[in-house]
Amino acid sequence: MLFRMKIIKNTILIALLGLLGFFSTWSINYFNSPESVFIGDYSNHFEGTEKKVLFYGTNWCKYCQNAREFFKRNKIDYYEYNPEVDDVVMEKYKSLGVKGYPAVIIGNKLILGFNEDEIRRALSEI
Repeated sequence: MLFRMKIIKNTILIALLGLLGFFSTWSINYFNSPESVFIGDYSNHFEGTEKKVLFYGTNWCKYCQNAREFFKRNKIDYYEYNPEVDDVVMEKYKSLGVKGYPAVIIGNKLILGFNEDEIRRALSEI
């Protein structure tokens, strides 16, 4: 009987420690993850195009390729800038104050990274 109680106690303790580890990892990731959507005036990035969606991306970025495929699959008309092949475009990209690709601008929203939900949400608001 005593041995059985010890096994139950240890099992409960291990389960609680597992839950504690899971939630502590989740909270660290949640509270330390950078914001991915910014609201601002990005109208100067739309100069020279009538498109509603602008996309800063590179040829080597797999998330940029995922974004291109998403735009194509959903018949979303967009204009793409590649900062690595044009110095003027690189300056415009740097003016966003971000690092990394892709950077998608829809209306007054800047979406960092490829996030289908945020892209859909921004498209529904324009």
